[in-house]
Amino acid sequence: QYKDNYLEYAWGRTTFAGATYGLPQDTGPLVMYYRTDLFKEYGIDVPTTWDEYKEAAKTVREKNPDAYIQAFLPDEAMWMMALSQAAGSTFWNIESDAWKVAIDSPESQKVASYWQDLIDTDLVTNIPRWDPNFDKGLNEGTLVATIGASWEAPLIAGSAPETKGNWGVAQLPAWDAANPMVGEDGGSVVGVLKGCEFPAEALAFTDWLNTNTADLMPLGLFPATPAPADGFATPEGLKEFFGGQDIYAEFSTANNNVNMNWSFSPTTGVTLTGLQDGMGKLAQNGAPLPELFKAAQQASVDSLKAAGINVTE
Repeated sequence: QYKDNYLEYAWGRTTFAGATYGLPQDTGPLVMYYRTDLFKEYGIDVPTTWDEYKEAAKTVREKNPDAYIQAFLPDEAMWMMALSQAAGSTFWNIESDAWKVAIDSPESQKVASYWQDLIDTDLVTNIPRWDPNFDKGLNEGTLVATIGASWEAPLIAGSAPETKGNWGVAQLPAWDAANPMVGEDGGSVVGVLKGCEFPAEALAFTDWLNTNTADLMPLGLFPATPAPADGFATPEGLKEFFGGQDIYAEFSTANNNVNMNWSFSPTTGVTLTGLQDGMGKLAQNGAPLPELFKAAQQASVDSLKAAGINVTE
């Protein structure tokens, strides 16, 4: 009875085989955060395609040898997965009575090769997302932009207070400008634990909580509910940090472009751990990204089989 209160793709993350296991609270569509002042100074138009993004990355390096358009984030496997999702990749899907694993797909390899090229040509730098140097780069302008989820908006504002008013939010660059797709990095679901004395009432409260968007948004959570006719109101503090922009309108657009053909497997965690370990080693000249996706494919297949689950490739 609560289904219509939530975005279709967010609701899909809570259901399996006809059963519902929780209610969506927030979403994490990827967008591009960028320094409006530095883009203007360097003569960069906001890139709408990945080809334009690479050209923008070259311009940043030419205009300021100490700066990069962005950091490759070796500690964020979910981020890399979301970038693949935005290219049309489907890591996992159910096919008949088995899980189909397609991590090492042409779409994923396109993304892996693209970012490997940016790394090899020194157009992006390697800084973990949760390293103090990342915040330092945002503050000092040596990181001119960053691709991240909607929930990162308040974190960026908290990490780079000296740059207040000089940030903007744009849509993720697209592989196909006529058919833009977005990947999701995160998002939350609230469930009721088995043994709860009043499960129906607890679920009703959960629905109230998750649709009480006026209180969720100041926490930096972008609601998993359809946007009202007049849109979600960007919290005043965030609106001021992002130069007066209605950034929640951008998040709504990103939500509408999420690649719907996406599922998470029962052993997603194993795959993410392996992929993230490999990405960390890549920062120290480890195996290139295309090879990591091949390894992630095998790790996912092996983990599903070890769990006694039917698998197809």
